[in-house]
Amino acid sequence: MTPGAVSRQISRLETELGCPLLVRQHRGMEPTPAGHILAQTLTNTFDQIDATIRDIRANTAVERLSVFSHATVAVEWLVPRIGSFHRSHPEIDLQLFPMLEPKGLYDGSVDAGVWSGTEDGPDTASEPLFYPEYFPICSPALLTRETPLTQPGDLLKHTLLGSSYQFDSWKGWMQTVGITDFDVGRIQRFDTSAHAYRAARDGLGIALGQRLFVSNDIAAGTLVMPFPIGVRDPVPYSLICLRSRRQEPKTRAFLEWLRNALQEADRVAQSVLPGDMKMAHSSQNKLS
Repeated sequence: MTPGAVSRQISRLETELGCPLLVRQHRGMEPTPAGHILAQTLTNTFDQIDATIRDIRANTAVERLSVFSHATVAVEWLVPRIGSFHRSHPEIDLQLFPMLEPKGLYDGSVDAGVWSGTEDGPDTASEPLFYPEYFPICSPALLTRETPLTQPGDLLKHTLLGSSYQFDSWKGWMQTVGITDFDVGRIQRFDTSAHAYRAARDGLGIALGQRLFVSNDIAAGTLVMPFPIGVRDPVPYSLICLRSRRQEPKTRAFLEWLRNALQEADRVAQSVLPGDMKMAHSSQNKLS
């Protein structure tokens, strides 16, 4: 505020109080006795407000939790649900780092990771979360085109999509349905499975969807399952971290939230997948 604006505000306050607060001296303005009393009261009040704000900030300090994951896990599952975690735990600042390799785990630069496999060792610990289940998915528009999808062998007449991480799963699914000479080289390769899912939504081909990642799409009708046959990977997705951080409150809070969110995702998947869904273990290639 300018000096003139301050002077006008003081004049308005003096009019309201009915007494002068400042008097002009040869050295400038000096407070009157009433001005001294008001100034002291205001100073004490502002000091109390400042102390209260500092106490509140100290008691509600946000703690940072850094989590790395596969890019597809982040894009297709964690990011759409991160708001739920923030609402449940406003005291924790969850930061996600999509990665192709689990960097930062051993040097402690990240707190935890959602990763395929386990990392149990002298310094690391794993908490298995779920076993991924895969099956072909595509845009509903693909079903209306000239090339039919009435039996699994018809997939070979279409463009197949996937990342290099999915080659074994594609091969395992084909073996499950009796296609033993499947060449993974015919798969149109993407850097991540998330990119393959995007291409499938756009009607560019058929991807291999992971059950918990695509169930919302199936519920919304943006993706469909041409065949009620899936394959279960024997390697789980896990929460991995250093043993020294396993019992930290922020790590335990994230793990508990993950398990609750996975239960809800599983409920959605069960409600939208076919009742006659058959699932094979990729290590056995036997339907169950």
